[in-house]
Amino acid sequence: MATIERASTHRFEEHEELLVDTNVWIFDSDTSNTSKKKQLYSRVLVKINHAKCKVVIDNLILSEFVNQYSRLRTRKLKGAGYRFKEFRDSKAFLPIAEDVSKKAKKILGMAELIESGLDRQDMILLLDDYAKGGSDFNDQSFVETCKRKKFKFLTDDGDFANAGIPILTENPHMLGSG
Repeated sequence: MATIERASTHRFEEHEELLVDTNVWIFDSDTSNTSKKKQLYSRVLVKINHAKCKVVIDNLILSEFVNQYSRLRTRKLKGAGYRFKEFRDSKAFLPIAEDVSKKAKKILGMAELIESGLDRQDMILLLDDYAKGGSDFNDQSFVETCKRKKFKFLTDDGDFANAGIPILTENPHMLGSG
């Protein structure tokens, strides 16, 4: 059933299975972020852990996390005018790479790595839908994975407001309060 629910007030139960989106992992991992939203998602992840819910991640979300978090950390260090790929290839990037790797391994310690279960024909259908415009291919893949495996999706991304899957969020626009 497609629902959108406030993550911070949801009563998590052990039988629930949750696919956690990249943006939630970034909120939780970014220690320099002191925003209310970061605090909310970090508390939600603690509640999920205490309830012993099954948390899953696929390689696309982990890949997005590594790439986005690397860029975020680099932007905070270097400012807006940097060339990421050049910096990534330098020795100065090593502390960031080590931190990102450490955070990604922590995520893998909290979540079970899964296969999406999508086959070649599924990808063709997703690409046909993508060709119509207005969607993100990875997002389409996450939605289809949640539908097939009956996962709830924990995200802050408003692009999922009409995804037709159970969503847990703190995004005010998705909750109708923004």
